[in-house]
Amino acid sequence: MEAWFNLQHEEKLFKEVSYWVKQDNLPINFLVYVYIYHAKMSKVLVDKTTSELYLNKALTLLSSINKTISRPMRLIEIANLQTANGQLTNARETLLTLERKFSKSGSPRFNSELYTNFGHVAYQLKQYKQHVDYRIKALEWSKLLENKQQLGIAHYNLARALHLISSYQEAKKHYLRAYDLAIQAHDTIIQITSQLRIVEVLLLQGSNDEAYDHFLKVTRENFPLDTPKVVLKQYDRLQNELSTYQDKLDNQNN
Repeated sequence: MEAWFNLQHEEKLFKEVSYWVKQDNLPINFLVYVYIYHAKMSKVLVDKTTSELYLNKALTLLSSINKTISRPMRLIEIANLQTANGQLTNARETLLTLERKFSKSGSPRFNSELYTNFGHVAYQLKQYKQHVDYRIKALEWSKLLENKQQLGIAHYNLARALHLISSYQEAKKHYLRAYDLAIQAHDTIIQITSQLRIVEVLLLQGSNDEAYDHFLKVTRENFPLDTPKVVLKQYDRLQNELSTYQDKLDNQNN
């Protein structure tokens, strides 16, 4: 389930958790993640009400577990759910508590997840300077994981943070790195989204020719069947924008 979520195989993941959520007597540790992923996929594929129902189920279950067994990674899941539920102040407090309590932790996985979630909260709060700082920290810890797929996502997240503060050249550099790592990790969605984001930053810089060249590297016919709708919309929007640009070039040449 975690792999499908990271690779953005939304419909495949939703089908799986929809089966498990109906089963009785599941181990509680497994049920927590069934609720988590059901909530996240419901938000995309069903409706907000269903998503909130399962987010609350997961939060209740996680909180009850941590009264007896307090594990840092599980507490990060609580913060992640609080963020998804719009409880940004609570999520930030949870993360700050974890940062203080486990400040000497040398675990790359824990720290990469901690600062990734700090980044999510900062983004939601539109605290873009802090957003960049947290993405940098998450990237540094992700480099120690030796997981190319997660490292690619960390580069993508930093690129997006830089993109939002108009640091376009730096953003492009990290999008390119995310793209290269996604190829190695066979992460098709990050490959596609990285290229589309590169097109965006190039257009913002007025580099229309280069943007058009990068856009041609993305072929809609080769998209996976379960490509997220937001990515499809992003592609269509850029295609329309670049079609106008190409029409102008054709008219000039004629």
